[in-house]
Formats: sequence, structure tokens, C-alpha cells
Amino acid sequence: MGTDTNRRTRIADEIRAELARRHMSQASLSAITGITKNTLRSRLQGVRPFNLDEVDRICYVLDMPMVELISRSDDQ
Repeated sequence: MGTDTNRRTRIADEIRAELARRHMSQASLSAITGITKNTLRSRLQGVRPFNLDEVDRICYVLDMPMVELISRSDDQ
């Protein structure tokens, strides 16, 4: 696996973990952020990378600075 794929997977893992900590469903996150369910699912499965706008919207909803999300994913 390449570095980009590893980072993509770690970011997706951290978002899924944060959703679990908050007892928030992927469907709820999709509805609030406006990211379609199919797009969000493919991002969270690591199939396709999140774009910056998507990560920004997710961090806003989760009330988490983007730098914290990235830092947590780098610590994995």
C-alpha cells in the first residue's frame, strides 16, 4: 500500500472512530454535511480519498479542528 492510500485509510478510520465515540451514524453525518451516502461510504471505506471541502464540513459538524483529525490519523 502506498503512502497516500495509508493516509486515506487512517483518516477514514479516525472519522469512523469519532462517529462511534459520538454515537453518530453515517446517515446522520451524510444528511448534515450534504455529502451523499454513497460518497461518504466510499470515503469511509478508503475506496476514494476525501477532498478538503468534505473533511472541512465533517470537522465542522464534529466540532473538531481539521489539524486535530489529521494529527490523530498520523498517530495511528
